[in-house]
Amino acid sequence: MASDTETGRPSVGHAVLKFLRSVGRPAEAELYLSLFRSLPRGRFALLLPTDAVLYESSGTVAEQLAFLQELGLYPSVVLGAEGVVDPVLEGYLMSALADAGVAAEVVPLASADDWLGADRVLAESHVPVLRFEHAREGRLAALAGVMKPRKIIVLRNEGGLGPHEPGRLELSPGHVLLTRQSGIFAVNLRSDLAALAQGPSLTADDRQWLVRAERWLEAGATGGLNATTVSFASPLSLLRELFTVRGEGTLVKLGSVIVRCSSYAEADRARIEQLLMESFERPVTRAFWERTPARFYVEQAYRGMALLELGAEGTTYLSKFAVLPFARGEGLGQDLWWEMRKDTPALYWRSRPDNPINGFYLSACDGVHKTQDWHVYWCGVPPEVVPELVRDALGRPVDLKP
Repeated sequence: MASDTETGRPSVGHAVLKFLRSVGRPAEAELYLSLFRSLPRGRFALLLPTDAVLYESSGTVAEQLAFLQELGLYPSVVLGAEGVVDPVLEGYLMSALADAGVAAEVVPLASADDWLGADRVLAESHVPVLRFEHAREGRLAALAGVMKPRKIIVLRNEGGLGPHEPGRLELSPGHVLLTRQSGIFAVNLRSDLAALAQGPSLTADDRQWLVRAERWLEAGATGGLNATTVSFASPLSLLRELFTVRGEGTLVKLGSVIVRCSSYAEADRARIEQLLMESFERPVTRAFWERTPARFYVEQAYRGMALLELGAEGTTYLSKFAVLPFARGEGLGQDLWWEMRKDTPALYWRSRPDNPINGFYLSACDGVHKTQDWHVYWCGVPPEVVPELVRDALGRPVDLKP
């Protein structure tokens, strides 16, 4: 094969990076690429194609794996995770991989520990296709507990779970999940599963997959926490699901642990300061620390926080809503928002017009007032006090240093 310098054409890897930048912010693609490359080969993602995908879309799966291989990324493909492996469907996949120029090798798994046999395959820059030999209960949970992958991605032709249309799925007053054309955006099993399972929004198949996802994530949890997430996406949207914050399917996680504090003395101020600086890419002013918060909600590992101050007309002002870049694609913002809203039915806040989170704010608010410098949002407040809240929000100091 001719090299890039010989042909004068950009490499496939360059083309893939260009594509990834086109579907998200350029920094997002670079962020996730750097993260995935820092993980051991084979562990950054487990791909679980359903039988329907193997039958109808093996070629698409192979194309996506070829793109990832050009980027130096080697996920593990898992067959037989929740059923008996059909040798015909396995043949479809292996043939498609060969046609796409993806070197792959089947690694039989009699037990979860057998995945170590994939090391030789990965050392040869081949994609390991992990095939369970026995239909034992909990076999994928055992594998996930040993491997601790960053992502488990179930590839379904229908993509994500739940309603496939843009909107809001209200589980209870103030407890809202966002939906889009590809399904529910994110599910926190700790706070959302019970209400989702009882409601009419999921099919029986969707509910079964959520139960499986909970089993997989609990198997790899340490101290009740698990960095692994499960996603449900279509084969065509795999790259968007991997390399953009918003993804293109349904992200499922065990759930964030959110701590409520009434003063900075109850938390690690240095970690809060670092969180704010990394989230906003600028340090906060000294005057910010001189104000007393009404309360704030911080994720246990200090990856996100929502800080509230006393507002006008007896309401509450959302002063800061910050999530670290790596955590933005994990639904942490949604978890913080739900915890905050449970205690805060009425609030208002402002945001710069170019803030990428404004789409979420617009979906969560009751109204918005736009100026050249700020967008002011509110929810749960009487209409007659809105003008005063807008004036108050616009008149508040800027807390970030230039």
